[in-house]
Amino acid sequence: MTYGASTVRRGQRLLIWVRRSAASLSAFVLSIGKAMRFRQRAAVGLVAITTVMFPLVPATAHGSTPGPNYAVYLSSSGSGQPPQTGQSSQCAAAATKRTGSWFCPGAPTQQQSADLARVKALTHPQATPNDNPNPNEYCETFFCWDVYDVVTSDFIASGTYGYGSTVLGTAAVYYETKLNGGAATDKPIWFESTGTTTGLVFEGNRLYYSSAYPGGHPVSGNKEGFNGPRGTAVPDQRVYWASGYYSYENTVAIGSVAHQMTWNVPGYSGSWYIYGKGSRFRNIGSGTYHFGAPSDLGTSPASARWQIY
Repeated sequence: MTYGASTVRRGQRLLIWVRRSAASLSAFVLSIGKAMRFRQRAAVGLVAITTVMFPLVPATAHGSTPGPNYAVYLSSSGSGQPPQTGQSSQCAAAATKRTGSWFCPGAPTQQQSADLARVKALTHPQATPNDNPNPNEYCETFFCWDVYDVVTSDFIASGTYGYGSTVLGTAAVYYETKLNGGAATDKPIWFESTGTTTGLVFEGNRLYYSSAYPGGHPVSGNKEGFNGPRGTAVPDQRVYWASGYYSYENTVAIGSVAHQMTWNVPGYSGSWYIYGKGSRFRNIGSGTYHFGAPSDLGTSPASARWQIY
């Protein structure tokens, strides 16, 4: 459920009233020697009210309730296609005409473009973000994949998210993958938004592809990794998964990595996310993997949306 601004304001006024009433009642109960029992009951009541109004409590992956799904790309068996929540149709409308929560892929801000250029220049001096025409880059709207050589690739995505006519921020994400035999190391991995965010979670996974799983499926063994949830990030603050994500697999024919960044916005229900599955790499023998074309992707390789938790 998505709450409108007026509902949030009413809820905030109710919460303030409850807290003031609770404080007054607590003082009275203290005077008659029953403070502990009252405080326990008041705390339970206040937590229940807060949870109903702002269901922003993070939880485990794969749609556990309550809490966000930190791996939406695995939501549908085989294709990895995320469930349709309806907000994508809002992107065709002017921002002033939008309703509900939405995420629309779009260009990064000037600051985010500069940050992307800097991070790519560290290891790829010849590259710039979204530098088409480039035979080693492939883009679908504002989701882009680069392959620099047979062992190095990266993923970039950006877009604007909001509620109704209110734009809450423009987000950009980036990760780079380096292959070494059967190992894949993803670093740096970062997220940046022009709006205030809370509860940011980075998720990473190692996938394999087959006719049964054209959108990828986790390899055997638990290769999934998490970092977060983070606290409040102020606008334009770059947030890193400092240690990066490491995975190893040397038996499948075709593989890739996948990452999802999921975050909340103070005062709004649900969460927003961006995910991207990297360009696929193939086993060339003896468990060694190499990248091919950046457009070598499975089904549903990237998405950015809002979800109810």
